[in-house]
Amino acid sequence: MSATAFRFDQYTLDLSRASLRRDGEAVELRPKTFDVLHYLVENAGRVVSKDEIFAAAWPNVTVTDDSLVQCIRELRQALQDDPPRLIKTIPRRGYMLDAPVTPITATNDTAPPATPGTPPLPIPAAPKPPRPTRMWAIGAAVALLVAGVMATAWMIGFHRQPPPQSAGPPSVAVLFSASGDVGGNDRTYDYFSDGLSDEVVTALGRFSGLRVLASSSLHVYRRTPWEPQQLWRDLGVRYILDGGVRRSGDRLRVNARLTDAAQRMLLWSDSYDEEIKDVFALQDRLARSIVGRLAVRISRIEQERVAAKPTSNMEAYDYVLRGRERLARITRADNLEARRLFRIATELDSRYAAAFVGLGHSHLNDALYGWSERPSESLRLGYEFGHRAANIDNNDPGGHLLLANVYVVNREYALALAEADRGLELNPNDADGHATRAAVLVWSGRIKEAIAAFDAAAQFDPSHSRPRSLAHLGVAYFLEGQYGEAVRVFELSIGRNPEFGLAYVGLAAAYGELGKSAEAARAAKMVRRNDPFFASASFGTQFAQEQHRMRMVESLKRAGL
Repeated sequence: MSATAFRFDQYTLDLSRASLRRDGEAVELRPKTFDVLHYLVENAGRVVSKDEIFAAAWPNVTVTDDSLVQCIRELRQALQDDPPRLIKTIPRRGYMLDAPVTPITATNDTAPPATPGTPPLPIPAAPKPPRPTRMWAIGAAVALLVAGVMATAWMIGFHRQPPPQSAGPPSVAVLFSASGDVGGNDRTYDYFSDGLSDEVVTALGRFSGLRVLASSSLHVYRRTPWEPQQLWRDLGVRYILDGGVRRSGDRLRVNARLTDAAQRMLLWSDSYDEEIKDVFALQDRLARSIVGRLAVRISRIEQERVAAKPTSNMEAYDYVLRGRERLARITRADNLEARRLFRIATELDSRYAAAFVGLGHSHLNDALYGWSERPSESLRLGYEFGHRAANIDNNDPGGHLLLANVYVVNREYALALAEADRGLELNPNDADGHATRAAVLVWSGRIKEAIAAFDAAAQFDPSHSRPRSLAHLGVAYFLEGQYGEAVRVFELSIGRNPEFGLAYVGLAAAYGELGKSAEAARAAKMVRRNDPFFASASFGTQFAQEQHRMRMVESLKRAGL
């Protein structure tokens, strides 16, 4: 007889009534969230992929990952599972309910725990399971024997399964190296090969039929040897476009290849010997070759956007690539040098939108990181250059995203969201675009939507390489009451770059809520070191909702600020 209910931890999942109860009290769940929990419970102790859950909870319906992420988030709230104890996220593999489960039938509500179908990962279950019966013990012994065989096979190299691929568009990573000598000593043109990678990522990102990883998420692989399957395992990306870039005077030589990391198969390769002035045509040809090989459908508008030539001045292009490299380091000195380089680019070509975008971001950084004596003037310049870039090229997402960042600081949330949406319309693969939209949603008070938007950004930046975005995500978790998760994200943001003061402020507030006074005091000390005049009462004017600001202020007071 099939089970009519399941018991796990302090909960009962009643299938006959489609309800969840905790110690006899009903816990409200949306129907789809219930369906997801039902599937996890029936497969307790086993990692289930997203595709499996989609097939079980959304049969014959196409939905995005956001739908599942929202259900998992609701389950963790319903199960009071923060930090996660019952529902484990297994990176790039799926989810697992990590608790003993007891099936209940209509005639027997004391059945023994169900034996998982495959051996669970070595994560200890929270409560001790009931005493096993003999048959269950036999099943467990068999499972252990299978686990031993699988572990042995893994160690000798015969059972190394790559991560399952979720349904969706083909995923692509782009990695070009200077001179083609990865790990070599010549770094003269690293900025140029990195810039070429970025430009090809942008070109491919305009095709909605692809999922293109952000260049920043691949930084760790740029200077060290790697294998295609390593990127597949680490980042879940299937197709790798890589090669070597040699620049000699006005000549550019590029060797490119496209590899299917899942099949360990070379799909395409080619070599190019071009003049520097033809670099944009080369980027266009590379993008179209990849799209053609992956049989991606493209629209006429997408083709026109990719074919657009942003500048005819190659010296200005070179200065923009060098400026972007310095801007990405996020230090005050590098920010000033980036501004100098972008300013030269604008003088060389006054119609080069990307140069004005970079210039505007250098001023915005001054305001956000406390590097400006007149933050309002820095914001004004950020707006001015963003507006100019958008006027020069309305199809360049950079100007719109810069304006979105400026608008949200000025509490003009509707305008900020409109600009962020326009940026994503122009490049749906842009991790910066998704992260910018998520930040707008955080400050405007739409917290659940913001977390879902951050999850979308992570699809294109799995390594979470942006410290500001991580700090904003930490604020979202804090406002949702997920203080443990907020601490984890704030710490990660500080590890990426210790100069963004918001991460320390959020860390102090989160530790204050967790009652960890020593940790809160250390975070508060860092806040004071970054800003000796910090005042909690005046913090958070960027919040649209006063209750969010006051919640943060009260937590900061508990942390000693």
